[in-house]
Amino acid sequence: MSFTFTYLQVYLFFWKIFLTPKQQRSIAQNKSMEALFENVSLRFPQKERTDLWIGFKIIYRQLLFLKSPVKKVLTTAYENKALLYESTDKFFDSEPLYVGKHTGEIPKFYFSKEQSILYLTLFQRVFALFLMLFSLPFLVMSVFSKKKLAWAMLISQLFEIASVSSFIHKNRVDRLYDFVNYEIDSNLLYLFLKQKFNPITHYKIPSPNSLKNHNHILFCDVLALSTHYQIEELDELVFIYYQKIEKWHPEYALNYIHHYKNPSLKKEPKYGIGFYSHGSWIRKQNGDADIENDILYEEELALAYLNRIKQNTLNTQNICIFLHPHEKKAQNIKKAKQYYKDKLSAFTDADIFFYQNNTALAFDTVNVGVGCLSSIVFERLFAGFKTIVCISENDKSLLKKTALHNIRAYSYFSFEKCFQSSLHCSHVEFFKRYNLEKYHHTSYPELKEVC
Repeated sequence: MSFTFTYLQVYLFFWKIFLTPKQQRSIAQNKSMEALFENVSLRFPQKERTDLWIGFKIIYRQLLFLKSPVKKVLTTAYENKALLYESTDKFFDSEPLYVGKHTGEIPKFYFSKEQSILYLTLFQRVFALFLMLFSLPFLVMSVFSKKKLAWAMLISQLFEIASVSSFIHKNRVDRLYDFVNYEIDSNLLYLFLKQKFNPITHYKIPSPNSLKNHNHILFCDVLALSTHYQIEELDELVFIYYQKIEKWHPEYALNYIHHYKNPSLKKEPKYGIGFYSHGSWIRKQNGDADIENDILYEEELALAYLNRIKQNTLNTQNICIFLHPHEKKAQNIKKAKQYYKDKLSAFTDADIFFYQNNTALAFDTVNVGVGCLSSIVFERLFAGFKTIVCISENDKSLLKKTALHNIRAYSYFSFEKCFQSSLHCSHVEFFKRYNLEKYHHTSYPELKEVC
């Protein structure tokens, strides 16, 4: 099936669903449209979501891609019909092995969504130029509609869906490991593949974070979840469809879990408190991400709790700030350090430390970890270390039926109670006390050997 023909199929597939009255669509079709037009994509900064010229910018970027040198889809040394689908190719050295450790097979193909057009041959690109004319309705809607970015992104999204779909057909791929499931067109891709290539098994592997925040609409065949909290969420999230659930390790766990399984490698904590930053203040300043559920407010609340407990209890604990990658950038590091010193004024300079290396390899340097609802918090729990999650009383993102609710600090008094209770107990006692055993790495299936 040629790329041109596949694109026309994808194009008509979208319009057929969009133009069908809502009451006549299937639930999956309605939800795929809702994801496209109501959910937020993280591919563009906030300021561009109301940009009158965003559609023209995306077309210009597409044309630049068409002028770029042809690239080949990356392949591993393994012969099979499996494809790993990711946003960029920077995870090629780690993610195929990650899949292999859970399925027993390392996918042969590694396909980058961002580089979809670069995979087209020169001959295909000639036709792609002609196909750009079909983007005119999206371009017009990006100017006049309130959903400017949603319409503009369809210009590139349909090309990306067509590119990966034609590759799947050409190479007879029968297993797709989808790491781009957080993107708003993920469900449209799933529906299209199910209609055209029904035998394919579509895995979706969300990051170890809340599904409610990032993947509350999700369609797949196999759902690979990497924290027990996600499994607990499923009872409440009615628009996640799957045939099978698998429990996988968090994606980066392969880089650090051996360190915590080997008692001889463990270190004695040298910091009483560890604060795991989401970098929301600098990200909001730069306008490069939405702050879901106002996580900036949550983080400032957590810092205020830490400052207050130092003042009120004459706590002698020191604190280490584990900086977010955005804060570690050379242009931000000085500003970041001053930001935390201002927020934690009750701590002397001698009591505040900053960690800029691999955070996951330093979980054991901290007695009690504090953070908001983010991946690093779930990874710390997976590794087996005491953690408090700061979520305000008004924030509905943390479901009360989950074990994570047991370590939720929703006010200063709940934070102080949990902190004082956790300070002198062991990590093992902490997990038993708060019913968190299923979050611990010992409750996960053993990793598989890859031949």
